[in-house]
Amino acid sequence: MTELIVTDKIGLEMPDWKKIQAGQNVNIVLDAQAFYQEERARLQSWITVKDVRNIIARYPIRETQALASIVSALQFKSRSQ
Repeated sequence: MTELIVTDKIGLEMPDWKKIQAGQNVNIVLDAQAFYQEERARLQSWITVKDVRNIIARYPIRETQALASIVSALQFKSRSQ
């Protein structure tokens, strides 16, 4: 999620054609570590209170290695089941 946040922030700061044409300098400074720490704290708080709903809503299971563990724990033969 941190990568998406940083990408979005960079996109918002990108110069438009008017700024480029005017020759204005554009400096984009982001504190990626702060975004990471914030996201980590959010996840840790949800884990602490066992808030599975928010975890699943925020982090797509399909894009993690957790799905294989879930499939195995539920004794499915494959992910498609």
